[in-house]
Amino acid sequence: MLDVLSIGEVLVDLKLIDGKISMHTGGSCLNVSFYSQQAGAKSSFIGTIGDDFLGDNIKKELKELDFKPTLSVVDHNTTLVLIKAESETPIPIIYRGADRFITKGQLEETWKDARIVHTSAFALSLSPARETILEALKSAKENGALISVDPNYRRRIWEKWGADEKALLEAISLADLVKPSLDDAKELLGIKDPIAVLRGFKKLGAKNVILSMGSKGVIALTEEGGYIRVPAEKAELVDPTGAGDSLLGTVLAKLSQGHEMEEAIRSGVEVASKVVRAEGTLVKVR
Repeated sequence: MLDVLSIGEVLVDLKLIDGKISMHTGGSCLNVSFYSQQAGAKSSFIGTIGDDFLGDNIKKELKELDFKPTLSVVDHNTTLVLIKAESETPIPIIYRGADRFITKGQLEETWKDARIVHTSAFALSLSPARETILEALKSAKENGALISVDPNYRRRIWEKWGADEKALLEAISLADLVKPSLDDAKELLGIKDPIAVLRGFKKLGAKNVILSMGSKGVIALTEEGGYIRVPAEKAELVDPTGAGDSLLGTVLAKLSQGHEMEEAIRSGVEVASKVVRAEGTLVKVR
């Protein structure tokens, strides 16, 4: 049985760091799967890439990392994201492509074998992936799986895509766990006060909310109504891309293995502090 199944975006990050450009494999859902596996979980990922040199680069990098997700090749360009990764909140320019073309045929019924099924706002923004993934979440929930959602929503970008929040809000209402950042919360809820953010996502139906705040650490509100606060570990910031995903991937792995929420979050914060010290989105931390 799988511990963590992640369904959603895989893409290429083209990063500008200190005036230098570098190319890395990324995508929130792929990242979460990669880091959950590093934390000891039996993990799987389902996503789509294009039949192009960007897709080839993704396969090459993942092979070098000894990470073997399920990637389907579709007749669309591989999704490309340009990032100025010089702050805690990277600024993206997104060229959307193959990642959105996840279909039922690719998923089959893999969710039946997973303890936790994860996706993101990005993955839920456009068809056909939006409907495919939302249906899988509902089926997985009925089958007893825990649902995890990364609400990595950006209003201006979604407006350009002509996307609405309906599927995302429905996914959050199903979620046993969501992990927003402060920026996610400001974009989706219009608030940035940490306690208000936690309560806001609870009102949307999420059972457990983990709010990542960069150098200010993490605060969480559990299903039982308790608060957990974990400070960030001191680290020299080289590249923040993927740090939140490493936190979440580690948390999901630990929860799937029976650890308590606070212990899982502390492990995630430790991993994230290592990720920000290195250039790249997928960083070997163990």
